[in-house]
Parts: sequence; structure tokens; C-alpha cells
Amino acid sequence: MKITVPLLSPYYSRVLNTHIMFGIVESAIRAGAREIRITPAGDRYEIHSEKLNWKSLLIGLRNALEEMLMTHYATGNRSKIKVSTKTMYAHLSYTVFCKGAFFDPPGNIQRYPRELEAIYQELTNLIKGPVTDIPDSLKSSKSLLDKKTVEVTQQLDPTVNQWISFYEYKESGPLSNFEYALAWVGLYYYSTVHKFKRGSSRIVEVIQYQPYEDVELWELLMIKDLATKIVREEDNPWKISQEYGLLKTLLKSQLPPSLEEVPGLSKFTILAYGQENQQGKGWRIFKTLELPSLWHFVSYLKIHSFHGTTKFIETLDKLEMESKNKDKKDRENVLREVGYQLYSSVTTGNENGFYNAFRLIRRLGYFIDPKFMEAVVNYILEGGYHD
Repeated sequence: MKITVPLLSPYYSRVLNTHIMFGIVESAIRAGAREIRITPAGDRYEIHSEKLNWKSLLIGLRNALEEMLMTHYATGNRSKIKVSTKTMYAHLSYTVFCKGAFFDPPGNIQRYPRELEAIYQELTNLIKGPVTDIPDSLKSSKSLLDKKTVEVTQQLDPTVNQWISFYEYKESGPLSNFEYALAWVGLYYYSTVHKFKRGSSRIVEVIQYQPYEDVELWELLMIKDLATKIVREEDNPWKISQEYGLLKTLLKSQLPPSLEEVPGLSKFTILAYGQENQQGKGWRIFKTLELPSLWHFVSYLKIHSFHGTTKFIETLDKLEMESKNKDKKDRENVLREVGYQLYSSVTTGNENGFYNAFRLIRRLGYFIDPKFMEAVVNYILEGGYHD
């Protein structure tokens, strides 16, 4: 079976298409698919799975919506849904549409679950009968094909925002309810949502992982594992900077290091988009981060100096703890610069950044393990792990 995203419209942005694609992946997994391949094609995606059919996909989508909604309502909101499962995993309710997760008017915070609940009920009715093809089978379920009368929410597609629309916005028309539900599922399970204060600004930031070449199911599950991590606000490295946050996330990740035979995260790039402050239309954060080269660097360190890498992580942890002390607020600036210098060195090949970053740490009286430094030097001399 082959599915092309977008499903029912000629064009959506790559951001929105990525959320929809991941929503289909999650639905397919819940439907029992064990072999899935994603092929990027410009802003679009092709999804291949031999043993998948439309009815099982709709059942998988219904299952994912059920878990999302029940997790949301388990935080204190009431639900009219009657579900067969008695226990839900409350591992992601914070990240998507719980109160305060986005700077939305209170009505919107309640609107999204109500809309998804209506789609859930429609799916429940639809899968009771035969399902052959999309959109033909959906014609008996008009509401799933109905186009939404409002623009797609900026949580799902920031390119509709007036401040960043010059990046890639095109007139795509309203979103169908079916794709709307898939996009929310994709955001919920395969993106990371951070909420924190950076200086005087209150920030909500979505981290989306976009494949740029063919990926298989196990690689998609690595992204799901990386994305579904909830970090307490006070311990969130992303509040220091995006570069430092990505570096620290990869250093502390328990995912297997990248090898030539098992490239892992090296087929993805990162888009960070988000909202700053509560006043006005503040969706002004829109930035891409290079994941492959940084993941190769971190993998190289873990393979050649695991103990030294662990000690380096402990040093960064200590500096983060010190930054909470009013007398040592400069530590956060140091970490921000360390993150920038290391990210810049790895992604551009400028070795001076390594020297600058480690010099900053040593000036604060911290020791860097010689084996770790030897691994970094060898990485430089070899011209990068996957040159």
C-alpha cells in the first residue's frame, strides 16, 4: 500500500506534511504494521507498507486519538467518550494541548480536544462498516472530508503566521478534518514541545524531526523515543539555547551510537519553531538545526571515549546547576557560548570552536578528561566520522 502526503489537497507546507506523515505512521503502527518506509519527495512524503489497509489505518488513528484524549481528560478535564481500555499512559499530556502548553485563548485550549473528540466519534461510526479506499470510503462520513472553516492552527503549521510566512507560505486552503486529526497525532507522538522562560521571555518551542532521505520503521521509532521525553522546566537545556539544547539532548540520549551500518538519526534534520510571549501573534521562532553531523560527532565520542563523555556531561550538569545561583548567573551565558561554539565547529568544520568551548569551561576551574580531549582531537584529524 502506498500513501502520498498530503492526502486530500494539492499542497501543504513541509511542516504540516511532516506532522500528517507521522500521524499516519503512528496509526499504522497501532494497526499492526511492522514494515514501513518513508520516502521524502520535496515537500511531500510517500509512505509504503505492504500489509496495511485503509480500515486498519482508521482503526489505528482512532486508537491514537483515544489515548490522546483520555490522557488529556485524565489531567482534570471531563470526557464523554466511553472507552474499552481502563488504563492510559499519561506520558505526553503536558506537551500538546493541556492548559498552558500554548499561549492560546482559553477557548482554543478546550476547542482542540472537542474537535478531535468529534472526529474520534466519526471514526468510531465509520469503521463499523466496510472501508475500501480513501477518500471514497470517507464520502459516507461527510464530516471527515469537510474542510475546516478556519486556518490550520499555528501549532501544526507556523508558516501561516504573518511574521514568518515569507519563509515558505503558499495558499493551501483549509485542512480536512481527517488530515487535521492525523497532524495532531503526529505532533503529539513525534515532536517535542518545550515551555520555559529565557530571560524575560516566555517561550513555547516545537522541535520537529524531518527525514530528508528514505527511512525505515526502526528509524522512525528512534525519533519517537527521542521526541517523547518530558524535561522539567528548570532542568530543560533548550532554555539556554537551541544549539546547546540539541547537543545536550544527544549527549544524554540512550539511543545507540551512529555506525556506518546503522546510521540512526543521521537521516533527519530538525526544525524548531515556536511562540514568544503572550502578546499578539508571537510565532516568530523558525530555525533549522543540522542533526546528522552533530549526531555523528556525539556517536564518535561515545564510541571512542564513553567514560570521558560521561564526565563531560557531568561537567555540563554542574554548570547548569550553578547557573541557578544568583551569584553565578554568568554560567548560563558560558553554556550558551559553549553550545554555539561546539555546534558551529561540528557543522562548519572550523576546529577553533572546540578550542574556544573547552577554554571557557577550563576558565571556570573545571577539568576535562584527557581521553575525551583525545577523542575530540582524533575526530578533527579524521575530518569527521562520516566524511
